[in-house]
Amino acid sequence: MLNRARINAKRNGFDLDFYHFGASRIPDDFNGKYDVVISLGNSFANIPTDEFESSVYKCFSLLKEKGELYIQILNY
Repeated sequence: MLNRARINAKRNGFDLDFYHFGASRIPDDFNGKYDVVISLGNSFANIPTDEFESSVYKCFSLLKEKGELYIQILNY
């Protein structure tokens, strides 16, 4: 998916950085930089139980003061 995203970004003239981290392992350098954090599909449904709380906390730490976190959980 990241390779496709890179190709699409380049094709559309966007100079973007792409990263691949587990939610609880996102480096602190990213903290407080985002207005919105979005998790689509079942990403959070597949986080191991012992990492779930730290993953949610990490997502909140990425947000600016009035940022918003959106987590989608699909229920098939």
